[in-house]
Amino acid sequence: MTPATTSLLGAGIGAGASLLGSGINAILGGSAQKQQAELFQRNYDAQKEFAQNSIQWRVADARNAGLHPLAVLGQMGSHYTPTTPYEAGVDYGSGIAQAGAQVSQAMGQISLMQAEADLESKRLENATKLIDLENKSAQSNMAQMSNALAGLKNDILSE
Repeated sequence: MTPATTSLLGAGIGAGASLLGSGINAILGGSAQKQQAELFQRNYDAQKEFAQNSIQWRVADARNAGLHPLAVLGQMGSHYTPTTPYEAGVDYGSGIAQAGAQVSQAMGQISLMQAEADLESKRLENATKLIDLENKSAQSNMAQMSNALAGLKNDILSE
């Protein structure tokens, strides 16, 4: 796989994971909003019931306890305090998007490492060619010297 292909593949994976993450967030986020709306409505209904019926409930409680109803009307009775549980939503979509970004980054690093390895391979190939040329040049020089020495030897012997 070429460095360009690896880099392109990594970018594609990152983009795909980001889209998938956004889609999951949209689906799960809508569900969470619906749950929050239902919880809000239940709290509202409970508050409304307490506001409308608290006096009647206190009078009924006083009668059941054998007290005159006016004895309890000036006292602070129970009241409804709504609570909303904090639910930290699990953000699956962002997790997938981040994972895709990490894969994309890793693919980019792999692409860079491949390019560096290719460059080093070319450097070694060029160094090997240079050594081969120097060896051939040295062999050629030695052959020329050997021929020159043979010629001198023949000249000396023929005299």
